[in-house]
Amino acid sequence: MATMVFNRYEMKFLLTPEQYEKMKIGFGDKMKLDPYNEGGKLYTIMNLYYDTPKDDLVSIALTHEGKYRYKVRLRSYDPNLPTAFLEVKKKVEGLVNKRRSLMYIDDVDPFLEEHVDVPDSPILQKQIVHELNVIAHDQTLVPKVVLCYDREAYFGTQPEDGDLRVTFDRNIRSRRYDLDLRLGSHGENILKDDRILMEVKVERSVPLWLAHLISSVGARKQRFSKYGTEFSQYITAKQEEKEHEYA
Repeated sequence: MATMVFNRYEMKFLLTPEQYEKMKIGFGDKMKLDPYNEGGKLYTIMNLYYDTPKDDLVSIALTHEGKYRYKVRLRSYDPNLPTAFLEVKKKVEGLVNKRRSLMYIDDVDPFLEEHVDVPDSPILQKQIVHELNVIAHDQTLVPKVVLCYDREAYFGTQPEDGDLRVTFDRNIRSRRYDLDLRLGSHGENILKDDRILMEVKVERSVPLWLAHLISSVGARKQRFSKYGTEFSQYITAKQEEKEHEYA
């Protein structure tokens, strides 16, 4: 069964293509390619983010108010499937906790927006569905934006790096229409250049060899949220549109 609960620290870096190539060379035999990437093939991740009608969740994340933030999203790896993972991703003091349950896509909107109980099914993680139910009753959640990207992932091969995962995401695209993951991964790119998002994910600390490699290629850790970046661009575009109307 796929992992349903994750606890880890995540560090993000926006790399140039040159830095990306140097990182991969520097991995040597310390990292192995995700089986889904065998043959140099990227795999696509599709997410539908939910938020309150007033965008409270992303607004809190962008202002970094408080020490506890969370996002709710539906994640799919195949638009042809009738199921997807409904996830709540929490961040407390830098530690990311992600909990998810497989659900039928048709059940998600009634569950989050109308508080309709999810029909019993062997695919459900009932404890996680209960937690999501509490969140959904606390505030109304509606679909807001689809975010998709193409991923290349690596796992640590050294026994002491057993929890290490590094991912490279490119072609990060979004749309605020066609809010159904079964409609595919189309959208507009949110990065206006050729940079690649690298995420380093560990349960404890970054291995010393990897820290040295990151430093040697000139990469710098930074705050970056796919949803937050898209939302900021969306708000800016709306403001510019309003200014144009009254110009």
